[in-house]
Amino acid sequence: MTVGGAVAQLIGLVAIPFITRVYSPEEYGRFGVYATYLGWLVLLSNIGLMQPLIIVRKRYQENAIVRILSKINSIIIISATLWILYLVAAQQSIDKIVEYILFFGAVLFGIRGNINQQLMIKGEEFVKLNAVLCLAAFLSATSKIVIGGYCPTALVLLVANTFFVFLLMECFSGRKNQRATRARKGELRATIRKHKNFLLYTYPQTILNAATSGGIIIVASLFVSNAQVGFLSMANLLATAPSSILLHALQSVVLAEISKIGYSTANLRLQIMRITWILLALMVLVSVSFRLLSDQVVSWILGDEWSDTTIFLSFLFVPIVAQIVVRPLVVCVPILKMQKELLAYELISGSVRFLVFAMSLVAGDSLVNSVKSLAIVSVLCYSVLGLLIYSRLTNATKTS
Repeated sequence: MTVGGAVAQLIGLVAIPFITRVYSPEEYGRFGVYATYLGWLVLLSNIGLMQPLIIVRKRYQENAIVRILSKINSIIIISATLWILYLVAAQQSIDKIVEYILFFGAVLFGIRGNINQQLMIKGEEFVKLNAVLCLAAFLSATSKIVIGGYCPTALVLLVANTFFVFLLMECFSGRKNQRATRARKGELRATIRKHKNFLLYTYPQTILNAATSGGIIIVASLFVSNAQVGFLSMANLLATAPSSILLHALQSVVLAEISKIGYSTANLRLQIMRITWILLALMVLVSVSFRLLSDQVVSWILGDEWSDTTIFLSFLFVPIVAQIVVRPLVVCVPILKMQKELLAYELISGSVRFLVFAMSLVAGDSLVNSVKSLAIVSVLCYSVLGLLIYSRLTNATKTS
């Protein structure tokens, strides 16, 4: 995450009290479902090539990857056009047709904005990128509030989320205007093979995480009202947005400590456990404070109409705490060469969490009880992950 990305998230969080006073929980629930589908399509469309796009050194290799991503973009455009034409031929309502046009437009904005963002990172245009992300976040938040005053719908939220990043990236990304060179035959394949560990391990982990977190929203929308999904989506945003900023900062701190002490596993184990115990003590203090103040603070920030968000947030906050506590150990995964084990963990834990949540709803439990079950299982999963990494770290210390 760049500095601009962190500031953009903070701008989004500051805008929440205004957004919740313009949009109803029902519309925010619909937005949560739309945003999940959008996130899946954007993630699948890059087919794991975003990391190689940043890493490759030759211009023709970069252009070859961009051409592949552009072809995927074209396939989506053609598919969306055919689907909309089918709706017109089937005499669907104008509202339904406009809904699909706006949705696919948001998807295309998201895909193209993502590509340009990676190109700016590759070109080391960090100052420009930070400025674009911050300005896009401000324009997005402002448009949601202003336009929402006249048309407070889920699609306004969705399009505003991706349009301004796309627009500003298209205007200010310098690399897209550079002269293209054609990739040599077989060069792209060789480049992808060189970075196959990312495609085999990191990208599948990203897909699994997106499938699990997004799948929870989709499954919930099948069993409960849009308002309940809205409360859950808002609680998820309030829990994950600040934690993602903290997790990134924490990872930077841990990596800095590792670079100071070198890669001696004995020193590494002591330092990691020291950071972990400090985090555990801090998180216990934060959890107690949150539990005491959450009802009043959440209602004051979001408004009385959103008061039901508090109960979901109180459960989702617990696995976030567990995730933060085990983060120093997770940073050690590449050093301990546990990428395969981490992928297996993501697959198993993601499946277990999703199944527990879905089965709870199918069995007739309320959404609150299903989220409670999900939180308990998530904490257990993070505990198992921490123990596995700690065990490997301990064994590495003994053999070093």
